[in-house]
Amino acid sequence: MEASGDNRGISVKAEDLRARLKAAEDKVRELEIEVCSLEHDIHQLQGENEDLEDRVERYGAIWGQLPEGDHFIQALKSSRNRALRQGNALEEEDHTLRYNAALEDFVQKAEIVKRHKDSMKQPSRPSAVGTETTNAERTEPKTSM
Repeated sequence: MEASGDNRGISVKAEDLRARLKAAEDKVRELEIEVCSLEHDIHQLQGENEDLEDRVERYGAIWGQLPEGDHFIQALKSSRNRALRQGNALEEEDHTLRYNAALEDFVQKAEIVKRHKDSMKQPSRPSAVGTETTNAERTEPKTSM
């Protein structure tokens, strides 16, 4: 009987070891997938780094050596700030141009309205000879028959 109890104990241990082995294999697969993903990311970053190095070389060929360390960072910040100021100035200029155009349009329309109102206030002038009316004709009420 003892042999069968030992066999069960061994069987339970073997089952436990198989489950642990399967869990370990699953974990290894997960880690392999993560490693592949990280290798892909590394490859992509290396490509981006090479692109940046090429840009730096082209920049150096055109503008000379890049500033080092803090000077480089300060130069980038200055460049960014300059670009922002120029962008803001262009935006303000655009806004001013649109405002001035709208104001000019408004002034022109106001002048047209004013001329129209002024023309309505002036007494009508006869346009053709022989069509003038006398003061009596103007003041006499017309009666219909």
